[in-house]
Amino acid sequence: MTADLLPQVEFDETVNQWINTQTGQPVPPATIIAEINRLIDAAEEEVVQLTEDLYAGEIQIDEWEEANTQALKDAHLAQAALAAGGFAFLTGDAQLAVSIALTRQLTFLSGFSRDIVDGLTAGLALNRIRQYGNASQQSYWNQWNQQAAEQVGRQFDHLIPLPRIPGDGSTICRGNCRCFLSHHDRGIDWIPTAAESCGTCLDMEAGNPWGPMR
Repeated sequence: MTADLLPQVEFDETVNQWINTQTGQPVPPATIIAEINRLIDAAEEEVVQLTEDLYAGEIQIDEWEEANTQALKDAHLAQAALAAGGFAFLTGDAQLAVSIALTRQLTFLSGFSRDIVDGLTAGLALNRIRQYGNASQQSYWNQWNQQAAEQVGRQFDHLIPLPRIPGDGSTICRGNCRCFLSHHDRGIDWIPTAAESCGTCLDMEAGNPWGPMR
């Protein structure tokens, strides 16, 4: 049970779904997507504020990088926990996946820091830092994809792997991607949204279902 993520819900590991404890019904996908987006927006707001503070002279570049590192770590862990069923259910493998995604982001952040020192304008910096907050969703989808693959793949030898997940930077819309994934007994579907999708996202949709092979 995890009131720190969603109220009045608990996670059923047998079906990898959040369940409403009052009705006994699965939490609607739209509610989960809204929570993913809420976490994205919260992360974006924090890193944007830090960048505004930097350009206003209220913090120094080393403080900016350290604070952003913590903000992104918190955001990635929260996203992974939402998929896993709560922070208590983040396994070693799940934490390793978060660490890998975060390490990649922090490598980019280090280069970003150097660009700021070299004279990057505030406008460009603010546009760029937003993508770091957005990209935290990849830790949700990494965890979700692993759980869905295990569930769908129990009756099959293996699955056609997804070549990418929303927010991992591999689509044209990069970290701004707001697509989501859905699984069923035939495999996993990539679902574009009007909020943010691109040609890569539409190509992923055309490949549905990314399904099991006998």
